[in-house]
Amino acid sequence: MTINDFSGGLSKRLSPNLIQVNESTICTNVDITSGIIKPLKDLTATSNTIPVDKPIFTEFKGIYLSSNSGTSYVEFNDKLYIANGIDTVKKTSDGTNIYDIGLANPTTKLTTTTSFSVTFTLSNKLDGDIVTFDAGTYTYLIQYKTLAGSIKYEIKTFTYTGTRGIRLSISSFSNLESVTLYRKVDTTYRLVGESTSSLTIDDTVFNISTKATTTPYEQGLGTRNYVYTYYSSITGFESAPSPLSDDLNVDINNVVVTGFVAPTDATVDAIKLYRIGGTLTGLYSIATLAKTVTSYTDNKTDLQALDGELLTTTGFIKPPVGIKFLTEYNGALFGSIDSTLYFSNSGLVDQWTSDNWIAFPEHITGLGVTQNGLLIFSRNKTWILVGDNLANYSKYLLNASQGCITHSTIAYVDNNLLWLSLDGICVSQGGSIEQLSYAKLGNVVVNPIIARVYENQYFLFHKTGTIVVDFRGGGVKFLNLSLIVRGAYYSSSYDKLYILKPSDIGMYEYNSGANLTFTYKTGWLAENGLTNYKTYKNVYIKTTGSVSLDLILDGIVIKTYTLSAGVTDIKFPQEHSKGYYTELLFYGTGQVIEVNFLTEGRQNGR
Repeated sequence: MTINDFSGGLSKRLSPNLIQVNESTICTNVDITSGIIKPLKDLTATSNTIPVDKPIFTEFKGIYLSSNSGTSYVEFNDKLYIANGIDTVKKTSDGTNIYDIGLANPTTKLTTTTSFSVTFTLSNKLDGDIVTFDAGTYTYLIQYKTLAGSIKYEIKTFTYTGTRGIRLSISSFSNLESVTLYRKVDTTYRLVGESTSSLTIDDTVFNISTKATTTPYEQGLGTRNYVYTYYSSITGFESAPSPLSDDLNVDINNVVVTGFVAPTDATVDAIKLYRIGGTLTGLYSIATLAKTVTSYTDNKTDLQALDGELLTTTGFIKPPVGIKFLTEYNGALFGSIDSTLYFSNSGLVDQWTSDNWIAFPEHITGLGVTQNGLLIFSRNKTWILVGDNLANYSKYLLNASQGCITHSTIAYVDNNLLWLSLDGICVSQGGSIEQLSYAKLGNVVVNPIIARVYENQYFLFHKTGTIVVDFRGGGVKFLNLSLIVRGAYYSSSYDKLYILKPSDIGMYEYNSGANLTFTYKTGWLAENGLTNYKTYKNVYIKTTGSVSLDLILDGIVIKTYTLSAGVTDIKFPQEHSKGYYTELLFYGTGQVIEVNFLTEGRQNGR
């Protein structure tokens, strides 16, 4: 029997006589990628340190960030998003300045009044030439333009009984630039005359059908309402608006707005004022004001207001406090609190609304992305969410018996989503769920810490060691590491896996130091079957470096050897040369390249 392929990895579920010859019952700290037995390398220290009480860490734009257990980090659109299950969701653009997503909106509505009044009268004209003017009821629009550029409108109905026309008389011109008088002809207001100094304007021409027209509501008359928002130029966030102010019947483009409440968020550096009403069917931006503003006078016409931006933050909220398991799927951020899934708007991860949530029947323990949808786990069940926005999201129960113990074990490798269930390591691409580890390891019961992916390997770090699922070279293989960690992180920038040791602030690079001590134990090597009582004569072993061997016959260690580099010829002791099967337990820092047995089978049925 010759063994020159040791790449099968760990196999513990089946009886040792049933596993493949290239598999092992113990495979710890072994690098099997080349097919031989060779050790993995130890950790090497870096110059970076991570606080002992903050084991969850990541690197963003050259800066290491760390936090308590339960924190999740998501990079999206050149920004890093952070959720720790305690605060609201945060983000950073530079790794140093970290801000809450969104802004709390003002909760107090504004107060509005008009600030300009003019005393005027309409009367029968008593002087001048006699004119032809029908008696009856006339409606006038009086337009005042102030020195400050504000425009006031008043509408007055007058019953005419004279013969010399109608006169508009105003009390004073002290604050006015001009006064313009319009008379309503059928359904249209037409120009009668304008004054820039005289206190009177006379309407003495009955037929003004050819005169210029105006539409007062297009100029700012009507009912008007205001809201305001908080804005941060530092973060780019704008809050949802305040409640709508009470209706104000406006007859002048000179509205005094008060009732602003200064923000408490230190990142807010401005207030944005919006208005609706008149001919404005949406909330348009009127002004950007200092965050300490207490009063503002709006003298913009509707036409001028249309140049402003429409309010787009209605319904926006800060992400709920306590979100955890932050995950990006289809351009949206997802997270959960208890049994509720919360999410941002699709493509706009900074925008969260009060409607963006989906309830599940059980406490959510983790979230993971597959090719077919977002997996939502409870401890015993798995759902899948498909769609790309609130309007078309659909959820389905994917598996009623397999869930996820903890979100920290979820990782994506080679188009597969892996996680730890109550039965062991599971895998899915968004369709069926497979108990990946059962075939080789049986039920895996460990106390997990965290999972990370490196070089197409899934590392499940737990309290007593590390299980590795290796997807390299085709198929799936399992290995053990003696490595115990408090945290780990894969850096895509450097293509390295970094490790935090328990009770050690240092950060270490994985598989980069001196050779570790490996342990490798074969299955039951029983050439021609277990019922064949054999005489073992020699075993030839080719090695390099420092390797020791425990030679085992029928479950008993018969002798321990220190192997020399090259080929070692080991003769079975005469008193321990007959048996049904043998096992080889290798350990050391060298390499095992090939094993060859020389045996004699049984004779005459003995």
